Formats: sequence, structure tokens, C-alpha cells
Amino acid sequence: MLGLRTPIYVHPLQAMVTEPMKPLLDPILVSGSLHVYVSQSARGELVMGAPLDPYEVQNTRSTLDFVESLAAHMLELFLFLSNVRVNRQ
Repeated sequence: MLGLRTPIYVHPLQAMVTEPMKPLLDPILVSGSLHVYVSQSARGELVMGAPLDPYEVQNTRSTLDFVESLAAHMLELFLFLSNVRVNRQ
């Protein structure tokens, strides 16, 4: 309203969560070459994510590109996840 620009930039940090699984991971695993991380919650869900998107957005919705890319990287690391369902992103 005053015509001032604020130094706030919005860069999405996206993640996705799978259906609960039997305990598989104790620590968080990070792949520096694929730029992804995965950890397992106390409920058994795998929580997966990637670094910040390089572009600024005003929308807070997740993108299909992110899910496809992250799923492909996770399958490179853990092929047995191919039948696991994603609950939310």
C-alpha cells in the first residue's frame, strides 16, 4: 500500500510422504549426487524431499515435476519402493 518493496522471496521447499512401512531407516539418508533426502517417521512413513527450487514462485502448491523427479531419484536408491504409495506431498 505504501509502494515499498520488501526483501521477501518465496522459494518452494517440497516434500512427499509415503504410506507407513515396517521400520527400514534409522538415520536420515542424504544423496549428494541426486540432491535428495529420506527419513522414516515414528509412524513408519518415509519422508522424502529435495533442495529448494531455484525459481521464485507466488504459489504454494506442489508440482507434478517435483513428484516425478523425486520418485525417479528414490527408485534409483531404493528399487523396492516401486510399489509404495505416496500419501501426500
